[in-house]
Amino acid sequence: MKYFIDDGYVSLNHVGEELCGDKVEIVRKEECTTIVLADGLGSGVKANILSTLTSKMLCLMIANGVDIEECIESIISTLPVCKVRGVAYATFTVIHVDNEGKGYIFEFDNPPLIYLRDGKLFNLPREKKIVVGKTVYFSQVDALENDCIVFCSDGAPHAGIGKTMNLGWSIEDISQYIVQNYKKDMSARQIAALVGESCNSLYMGEPGDDTTIGALRFVKPLTVNILVGPPMNHEDDEMVASNFMKREGLKVVCGGTTSKIMARFLNEEIKTSLAYLSPDVPPIAIIDGLDLVTEGVITLGKVLEVTEKYLEIKDVEDKSLSDKDGATLICKLILQRASHVNLFVGTTLNPAHKDLPIDISMKMKIVEKLQKNLEDCGKIVTIQYH
Repeated sequence: MKYFIDDGYVSLNHVGEELCGDKVEIVRKEECTTIVLADGLGSGVKANILSTLTSKMLCLMIANGVDIEECIESIISTLPVCKVRGVAYATFTVIHVDNEGKGYIFEFDNPPLIYLRDGKLFNLPREKKIVVGKTVYFSQVDALENDCIVFCSDGAPHAGIGKTMNLGWSIEDISQYIVQNYKKDMSARQIAALVGESCNSLYMGEPGDDTTIGALRFVKPLTVNILVGPPMNHEDDEMVASNFMKREGLKVVCGGTTSKIMARFLNEEIKTSLAYLSPDVPPIAIIDGLDLVTEGVITLGKVLEVTEKYLEIKDVEDKSLSDKDGATLICKLILQRASHVNLFVGTTLNPAHKDLPIDISMKMKIVEKLQKNLEDCGKIVTIQYH
């Protein structure tokens, strides 16, 4: 794998609507990723149905190798046309790229996407094609490391019309805003939320149109290994520690007993860090040879909370994860840096929890939910129990 495809998006519903008229569909396979953003005409239930059908049909066909022009021809021929405006009932952006950074983009009546290279705007050539009498723009992708693609529905350039701006927020203005705020280590979801938060502000918290912003980045793969809890059999402590340290990638250890096992194996002392104290999360520790050492179940519970909020597509608050407590530091690694997450989970009952409402089943539930959240975020996750 040359690149890991980091993707994420946020959506704002038209004020007063429970359903969003935009729909993002993503199919991730071992060697490629397909993303479709469809925008149903208008808002509400009908727009949601049309955008859902369009995005699902396109994404599944393209991900399964159907010729892109054949896919688009099928969709455009199927979609009804608004008699008043003379436009299709759903517009779309299609991005299909592989782990080598190669692929293509098709855009039909959505705002033109924004392409960044080295944090600066890059002019990605667009070829005009006529498919079933409709104009579709085609772009070939040959990405470099850290290239970023930002795409949106027309709710983004319409942001602020009649409220804070006369003519909305143009794609050119959005592009410059992204460039001005872009940082190399920003995740795709962080970039999407950055633009989404500004759109919401321009709409004064009451979007006049469904608004979706998505982003995709080509990043170097990185594995994060997390050891949670001691093994069932005390005799296996050294074996588990040895296997854990042999793994490539960053090493995170969660739990007091687990930390002691690793400190013994590494012949290092545990130093408690009081540099950043949080009322909700126990302090972190430092063991030479490990990248991060935290408390166990309480910290993991907080990690789960942060991942759920991070993944909420309607939440456009800042996703920078700037706090320094143990849970946030883990989340920064697994959400914003990792491509692969390996969880090594001990199944023994911690004696320190005997008088607390914490048992082994609680830890297992947290781990399983965390696995699902990370996979929903596109991460490749494995779990080993010991």
